[in-house]
Amino acid sequence: MITRVTKSKDVRDNIVFSSLDENKDLTQDYLDFNIVVIDDFITKNEIAILQDSQVKNANNYDVGKKMSVTDLIKKPSRLFRNEESSQILKNMYLRLSEFSIERYGELRKNLVISYFQNKLRGDVKPDQFNLRFRDVQESEDMHLDRYSFEPLRIFVNLDSMPRVWRTSYDQIECMSMLSRKKVFATSFDGPVSFEDIPDRSDTKETKISKKFKDNVNGKINSTILYDYEKKENLSPYHEIEFGSGSIWIVNTKRVSHQLVSGKRVGVFSRFYPALQLTSENLPDTL
Repeated sequence: MITRVTKSKDVRDNIVFSSLDENKDLTQDYLDFNIVVIDDFITKNEIAILQDSQVKNANNYDVGKKMSVTDLIKKPSRLFRNEESSQILKNMYLRLSEFSIERYGELRKNLVISYFQNKLRGDVKPDQFNLRFRDVQESEDMHLDRYSFEPLRIFVNLDSMPRVWRTSYDQIECMSMLSRKKVFATSFDGPVSFEDIPDRSDTKETKISKKFKDNVNGKINSTILYDYEKKENLSPYHEIEFGSGSIWIVNTKRVSHQLVSGKRVGVFSRFYPALQLTSENLPDTL
């Protein structure tokens, strides 16, 4: 199934199509905060077998908000009725891991060099591959993820119907808008201004909550991208209907995204040490 895109003239065109037949390294698209789409990564037969599963249980609750593929390979009956699903998941995990290495070789090479030059900070985080089987029929919030690591995420549409996303401004564009609004924040990646934000409470719980609310992506989400009271978008967007069996690769910490609808998806995540954003290397527009 082919992925379809409805573009807005008010948002940078950050959607790039590739294919399994190409050998082009995709590192620059990751660094440019683009979404790379490849159709038909998973076959129709594989999708049909994985479709033989629930998204709701007898009590109408979602059955799989975040289920480990490693666990499902060992015991597929937790979610699937067809025994072949275990081998399909195992092969998919291997293919996604190989793809992330082969098509993002320049990124991996640069990280290895930085590692031996002792320039990387942070602990090593293992790859993750989870399934999210739930029936989403209403749009969620437009947002940037808030990780201390830098995520390379590969989403796989495992449903027979399209999975619909929207994407708007990237993090750097949003930071420029925050500056014009004179809104300041702090980031896990480093300071984005020299403005001090006073603590509103000395309680541990409030400080933890404030840390997430006042970091740069938290401010972006509630100031630039989404109105959480009215539950509506504040920014223009592209809308993407990812085809059945398609994959899309994106840094969800730097690229805004909104889930509109969908049922079955796999999410492969590789976490790299965070890119350090400081007051010295922010864009001139700030």
